[in-house]
Amino acid sequence: MIHRDDVSSYNPNWDYSPQEYMAKKWSTVSQNQQVISYFLSPALNTTVSTRVKTALKDQQRQFYGSIAARMEQAGDALQVQGKRLTGTRLLWQAYAALALPLSVDHDEHLRGMLYGEDAILSGYDTLQDVEVTPVLNDVQDMYAMFGAAAAPPANNILQDLAPVVTARADKLKAVIDASLDAQAAAGGPEASAWVEPTLLRLRLGVPN
Repeated sequence: MIHRDDVSSYNPNWDYSPQEYMAKKWSTVSQNQQVISYFLSPALNTTVSTRVKTALKDQQRQFYGSIAARMEQAGDALQVQGKRLTGTRLLWQAYAALALPLSVDHDEHLRGMLYGEDAILSGYDTLQDVEVTPVLNDVQDMYAMFGAAAAPPANNILQDLAPVVTARADKLKAVIDASLDAQAAAGGPEASAWVEPTLLRLRLGVPN
């Protein structure tokens, strides 16, 4: 704590950085640190601490709720990012259904990574999520859930969501690559004649 008497040029109308003063006087300040408790009553200290924790949890829930709400507001930056994330998921599903129709029908692991609990996260619910309605498979639902939770998580859930999104996408890519390699080794594409022209157009449409 720095008292105004310690600074000869103190003026309450000026912006003053106490950190700069501490840096210049650190040798003196570091040797004269004191821990002072302004709450002399332990009961009062406990009461204030409990109320502060409750207020902070309420603020955290409001923050998570505001994130979920912003993902529905047209033009909001979070809504735009949510649409991109959702579009990425739909693109993966469409690509797999087009190039690997037999695997999608018969490979439960691949189906689970496309439509089930292990599917990559989208920004918000889509009509294709009907198979896993009870599962939290989109970012908006997760924020909404923690916004209503009695005990919000101790840390920002974005730190956990980001690696989950990346890890699931990498796993799906590895499964699809393995299926494409397998059908290439078998001597022909898995896609039927109905979709081969579309695949050809996609290949021709890739810029060199």
